[in-house]
Amino acid sequence: MTPETEKKYYDMVAQCPEYINKLNDFVKSPLPNTRETCLNTIKERFSDNQSHLKPCLGALNYLKNFSVLKLMEDDTLYCGCLNYWINNELKKLPGNTYSAPNIYNILENEDIDDSYNMNKCLGNIEEINDTFITNMEKLYKIYDSFSKYKNNNSANDLSHCSYSEECVSSYKGLVTQCSSKYTNNFCNALKKFKDNYNNYVSSESYCKDEKEYLSHPETEREDAEFKRRGQTRLQQRLLSGNLGDGSMESDESDPTKFKIIMPVTTSAVIPIILFILYKFTPFMSWFSSSMLNKSTHGHNLENGETEELLNITYENDNVNCRSDQYFISYHSQNY
Repeated sequence: MTPETEKKYYDMVAQCPEYINKLNDFVKSPLPNTRETCLNTIKERFSDNQSHLKPCLGALNYLKNFSVLKLMEDDTLYCGCLNYWINNELKKLPGNTYSAPNIYNILENEDIDDSYNMNKCLGNIEEINDTFITNMEKLYKIYDSFSKYKNNNSANDLSHCSYSEECVSSYKGLVTQCSSKYTNNFCNALKKFKDNYNNYVSSESYCKDEKEYLSHPETEREDAEFKRRGQTRLQQRLLSGNLGDGSMESDESDPTKFKIIMPVTTSAVIPIILFILYKFTPFMSWFSSSMLNKSTHGHNLENGETEELLNITYENDNVNCRSDQYFISYHSQNY
């Protein structure tokens, strides 16, 4: 398999959880008549080997609902997910001698009137070797957990937070095979998952206690910086109470917020109060006298010097008082 084909499959399987879950649901609850059709086909074409019943039920029901389930105009993704699913199911069958294209072509030939739309994916079902399909399955599982983590997001039910833990645990187990010096398509696919997961976690506000950012050997330094910024954004939302529907506490119940607000408020108000006292009250005279007393020969003034200083201050006050009186009288006469 070429590197380009590997990358195509890894990119595709990351988008498959919704389709694969539908396939599995159809196997458990098939549409009317499809089970009978599969049993007849298995008896006639697969030597009555019942182990092939599941691939048959999945394919027939999935394509029967083609027009209902197909979410994109391009059929490539829809058929690609079916291709992965059939290959993965066949890998689990002991002693299986059929490839995915063999199985699909047999089912398509049996669909004579095209009632099951089996022609839709004709030519898109390919054989995938067991080693590669195993890696695809590993990647699919972490994306499946990630999908459930995102789609079950609710402030009233935090059970979905366990899927976040599954993502982290599975990713850590897989990324150990990657290196900063050597890379391959699987490790690149893990790196892409890491970016998708971290971007979502940085904005998700329900599962605060379960938040854990992922890192990758190739981008370890950048991942650490991303984690720091993400934690800072979360703290800012906690302080502002801006957690959306995921906020489980009111502003009044957040003591950290007040620990930050009080010092900031105090440092802003105190200079204003001091300015008012200095400008519009006797505080200025008291402060000046206090500074003058402390600056005269250190802390020890002679009694005479103290009295002289007080007399000077008293005389100055009298002069100021007389000036004030004269000033008031002068205006009184003009009036």
